[in-house]
Amino acid sequence: MKNIMLIFRYALYASMAVFLLAILTFLWVTRLSGDARRARANVENSGKVRVGMSVAQMKRIMGSPDSESPDIYGVQEPRKLVRQYYYYPPFAASDGIYFYADKDSIIGQIKPYEPT
Repeated sequence: MKNIMLIFRYALYASMAVFLLAILTFLWVTRLSGDARRARANVENSGKVRVGMSVAQMKRIMGSPDSESPDIYGVQEPRKLVRQYYYYPPFAASDGIYFYADKDSIIGQIKPYEPT
């Protein structure tokens, strides 16, 4: 009987350790990692960027983009070439943060992060 109680105690400790490890992993991925902090900063800083700013001003606020496309055709004006700048969103977001600049490097459209 004593051995069975000891086995149950160790099983309880092991399951508590696994549960704690799962919680810590979740917190790391969603809040504490460098990527998570940067994504939160991207969301916060994207609210400071305005249509009409230069790309240089946007980059001073946002930092270097996570992705930059060559000239593509615009979303709202399909015949107008624009450059797209992409910044990572928070964990489990369905879409990122996009800035579109015209040929004169002026921000013409912003697609902000929208929490679901």
